[in-house]
Amino acid sequence: MPIGSIEPYNFGSNNWDAYVRRVKQFIALNNIADTLHVATLVTVVGAECYELMCDLCSPTTPESKSFVDLVRLVKEHLEPDRSEIAERHIFRQRTQRQGESVREYLQSLKHLAKTCNFGDKLEENLRDQYVSGLYNEDMRSRIFAEKNVDYKRAVELAQALEAAERHAATASASGAGAGAGVAGPRAAHDDGLHRLGAGGAGGSRTNAGALRAQRACSRCGKVGHSDGKCRFRFYNCDECGQRGHIKAVCVKSNSGNKVKGKNATKNQFFLNGSDSDDEGCNFYNLVVSSDGDGPFFVNLKVENILCKFEIDTGSKLSVISKQYYDRHFSNIPINQKQITLKSYTGDVIESWVLLWSM
Repeated sequence: MPIGSIEPYNFGSNNWDAYVRRVKQFIALNNIADTLHVATLVTVVGAECYELMCDLCSPTTPESKSFVDLVRLVKEHLEPDRSEIAERHIFRQRTQRQGESVREYLQSLKHLAKTCNFGDKLEENLRDQYVSGLYNEDMRSRIFAEKNVDYKRAVELAQALEAAERHAATASASGAGAGAGVAGPRAAHDDGLHRLGAGGAGGSRTNAGALRAQRACSRCGKVGHSDGKCRFRFYNCDECGQRGHIKAVCVKSNSGNKVKGKNATKNQFFLNGSDSDDEGCNFYNLVVSSDGDGPFFVNLKVENILCKFEIDTGSKLSVISKQYYDRHFSNIPINQKQITLKSYTGDVIESWVLLWSM
C-alpha cells in the first residue's frame, strides 16, 4: 500500500515544476525502483496530461522515454522559454495593492522572480522592488531612512511597521468608539451644549496659509492626525535620543517653557501655518495656565432658554443630546441629516444626526 497520494495534474492551477517535485518525493517516500519512475509518472498525472504526453512523444509513446526526457517535453510545451527582459519588466511593474499584506506582496514578487534569472542578485532585486513598491508611503520612507538595509532587514522592518500600523488603527478606532458613547451622557449630565469639530472637506480646517490653534500631536506638534498615526512615531529625537517624537516637541528641548507653580495647570497648543511634512518648520508653544481643570462654560440664551455652552475654539458646530432636545426644544422641527463628525485627532465619531441648523 503506497504512502500518500498525488492528484492528477491540473492545467489550470498546477505549476509543472512543483508538480514534478511532488512526484519525486512520492517516489522517494515509497522507495519506487528507477525502472518504474516513468510508469509512476504517467499513472498519477491523469488522463488529460497523459494524452498530452502521447501527442508530444508521437510517433513513439511516453513509456519509451526516460523520466527526465518526459518531464522536459511537457515543460517545454507548458512553459516555453520567455524573454528575460519581458519577465523583469513584469517584475518591476509589480507593486503592493491596496489591502494586500506585505507577506502576500513578497510572495508574489518571489513567484515573478523565478523567471527573471537574477542569479546571485536575487535578494538584492527582491529588496529593491519590495521596498519601492510598498503601498504605504510612510512605511517606504521609514525604510529609506535606514542605512545598509539588506533583504532580510527590509522584510523585517516592513512587517513590523505593518503590525504597528494595524495596532495603532485598532487603538484609534477603540478610542473613537469610546468617545462617541460618552458624548451623549456627558451632555445630559452637564445639561449643556458641547462643541465638536465637523468632518469632511471644508469642515473645521482653515486655508493652508492661515494660522490655526488646535490640539497638536504629541509626537511632532502638527495637527490633523492622532498620535498613533504620526509618521514620526518611529523616529529618534535629535535632542534626547528617545524614540517616538522629534526635537520640536521634546520635553527636554522645551523645558524652559514650563509654567512654574504648585497649583498651576497647563494646556499646550501649537500654531502651525500648514500641515506639511517638513520636520524643520517653526512651531510656537503656547502655554495657558489655569487654576481649574476645565472645561470652560458660558450661559447663552437659545430660543429664550438659558443654555450652558462649553467653550471650544476648534470647532464650527454646536451639538446637543437627543434628551436635551426633547426636554427643551421639541417644538422646533427636526431637520434630519446624516453628517460625519471628527474629533480633534481626526477620529470619526459615528451615529450623530443634525437635529436643526442654528
